[in-house]
Amino acid sequence: MLREFTLQLLLSGHLMCMNIAAAGPWLCILCEWQEARGNQAAGKAGRHLAMLACTLLVVGILPGLALGWMLWDRGLSAALARVPSRFTFALWELLFSALLMGGHVVWWRRNPVPTRRVRRLRSLLPFLAGGNSLYHFPLLLVILAQASRGQLQYIGMLDPHFRELLLQGAVASRIGHFVLAAIAASGLAYAWCGLRCQPTPGASQLVTIGGRLALIATLLQVPVGIWLLFVLPHNSWDRLTGGDLAGSLFLWISLLASVWLLHTLTALALRDTSRKAVHTAMWAMAIVILLMTGALRRMSPSREPIVFRQHHLQRPFTEPPVTYIAARPSGR
Repeated sequence: MLREFTLQLLLSGHLMCMNIAAAGPWLCILCEWQEARGNQAAGKAGRHLAMLACTLLVVGILPGLALGWMLWDRGLSAALARVPSRFTFALWELLFSALLMGGHVVWWRRNPVPTRRVRRLRSLLPFLAGGNSLYHFPLLLVILAQASRGQLQYIGMLDPHFRELLLQGAVASRIGHFVLAAIAASGLAYAWCGLRCQPTPGASQLVTIGGRLALIATLLQVPVGIWLLFVLPHNSWDRLTGGDLAGSLFLWISLLASVWLLHTLTALALRDTSRKAVHTAMWAMAIVILLMTGALRRMSPSREPIVFRQHHLQRPFTEPPVTYIAARPSGR
């Protein structure tokens, strides 16, 4: 029980950090655009958000490493062996994203008011960092999770089949849900950074925009979440409908908490820019992520050992063995 609760806390903390680290750089571009139009609060909030995304990228790696150590088994080891080039490439992409985000923070702080051409060039850094994170890592982690549980039909190496796997409903629904969750969390972080800039003129507008982004992304998660439930395996549906009491409770309580989250985000979207409204929305989102993570952990099937089929190939230029049967002499 304690181990499962620790895993749930680590996974939810990892997701909270990586959500903002992945989509937060894209919202920094919005801050750049608003600062160019004279909103100084947007520039200040954007620099806070860029620094927050960099910090959470580094901090979020720590619970991810702890999760990998606690969940390591033969199934996960075999799944990693099936994506050797993709896993190595993902490590380099993680370093590349960190360098882009760090370079953007330093550049923005040293030159907050550049020319239009320089600002456009600088906006490429967070654009590439966010796109890189949202494209590579959710796909890789979802495929590793399904491969370690024996849910993929492909045998052998998975590197050549990544694009085909992206079109499968079980993979695409989880990736879409993560991207929307990243936008929702980053929108709320955008509102929090705007709150820190109050009472600077234009700061309240940032809180409202962040709340609206988070509200839209959270509403879009509803149909994507229904899609995700429909593509779950049958044993997951059995747990959902009462086979696992804890998993069912986590799911239904998280749905009720999602209604509370939508209520708080609606208040932000309707120009309630008070500190209490922002902090309540942040607590609601954290609770929803924690409960949803618990439901996902209990609905996921247990890992099964993966057996690879070995195809015996005939050597070239060899003939198959021939059996000669001697004819028996017929008796007269």
